[in-house]
Amino acid sequence: MDLIKNQGYYFLSSLLWGFIIFFLYDFLRVFRKFIPHAFFFRALEDLIFWLISSVLVFQMIFQRNNGILRIFFLFAFVYGMYSYQTLVKDSFVNTAEKFIRFLFAPFAFLLRQSKKIIKFVLHKLDKYFIMKPKHFYNDRKAAAENKRAAKQKSKRKSDPKPKRVKKKRLSKKKT
Repeated sequence: MDLIKNQGYYFLSSLLWGFIIFFLYDFLRVFRKFIPHAFFFRALEDLIFWLISSVLVFQMIFQRNNGILRIFFLFAFVYGMYSYQTLVKDSFVNTAEKFIRFLFAPFAFLLRQSKKIIKFVLHKLDKYFIMKPKHFYNDRKAAAENKRAAKQKSKRKSDPKPKRVKKKRLSKKKT
C-alpha cells in the first residue's frame, strides 16, 4: 500500500512540476517582451533556464522515486506542461503584462517628462553659454549651400581658367 501511495505522489508531483516549469518559463517570456534580446542572449537564457529546470526535475525524481524513471512520470510531466499551456498561459501572460505596465507607468511618465526638461535645459544652455561656430546652427540646407560654395571657391583658386591669348598674325605684305 505504501508503494502505491509513493507512486501516486510521484505522479502528482511530476504533473505539478510540468505545470510549474512552464509557469516559470512564461516569466522569462514576459521579461523578454519588456527587454528585447538578441538571438544569442535568448538562446543563452533558454539554455540556462532548461539546465536549471532539468536539475530541479531530476532532484524531484531522486527524492520521490529514488532516481527511478517511470514512463508514467514522462506522461504526467508532459500532461502538466500541456495543461498549463491550454488552461493558464494566455491569461497569465496578458495579466502579467498589464500588471507590469501598470506598475511602471508612473516611472515611464516621469522618465518621458524628465527627458523633455533635460532637452529644454540643454538647448537653452547650449544657446547661451557654449561657443560654437556659426555654421553649427545653420540648418541642413544652408550647410549644404555653404559646403557647395566653399567647394566652388576652392576649385576656382586651384584651377583657374586660362585666359585666351590672341595670336598675332603676321600679315604678308603685298609688294
